[in-house]
Amino acid sequence: MNLLIVGSSSEIASELEKVLKKHKKIKIWTVSRKKNLKKNHLIIRAYTESNFYKLAKKINKIKFDRVVIFNGYQEFSILTYFNNKLFNKIIKINFIIPLKIWSFLFKSDLLKKNSSTIFVSSIASELNEVGNAYYSLAKTLLNRSIRILNEEQKKKHRFNVISLGIVKNKMSENMIHNFPGKFKNKNSFIDINKMINGFKKIILSDTIKNSIINIHGNYKK
Repeated sequence: MNLLIVGSSSEIASELEKVLKKHKKIKIWTVSRKKNLKKNHLIIRAYTESNFYKLAKKINKIKFDRVVIFNGYQEFSILTYFNNKLFNKIIKINFIIPLKIWSFLFKSDLLKKNSSTIFVSSIASELNEVGNAYYSLAKTLLNRSIRILNEEQKKKHRFNVISLGIVKNKMSENMIHNFPGKFKNKNSFIDINKMINGFKKIILSDTIKNSIINIHGNYKK
């Protein structure tokens, strides 16, 4: 199995890569904007089509069975509602760019028939709280678009969205601080090892049909 991880510099992506490397049948390629000396790592300065064409030339003999796309940016402030530039940035990074990445891979013939693409989303699509609306909107748009793509491409490709819960890191600590009423206590994070196991099962499976897969933490709806 050939696996491409886009946005591999994130904490969860790095942990996922470590676990999957133990599988001899999986060959992993990674793409991120950060330098990395690992084998089969490709650097991209910005997620633009011209930059992806340059990458495609380096991997033009490879077709991928699985693609995992990590791409996200979040701001917690009611001031984001009055900042059009920030609004455009949040929508672009969380919604438009992930879909453009898949579109490029598809057009460049880098995906095998019946390949699977997994987009990483967030429980923010269900946490419509003050200061979080634009990020929540972007993730909701992503989730809905993947449902539609699944219907359109179901005979050629499979799509999943993994809607992640809260892993203990700097960003989640900020979330707890801003929305304390949504969490029972500060120990209510989902265990990162359980999350990675969930990822692994989805990546290795050929039979998962659900478009949206939730790996949630302990929060109140």
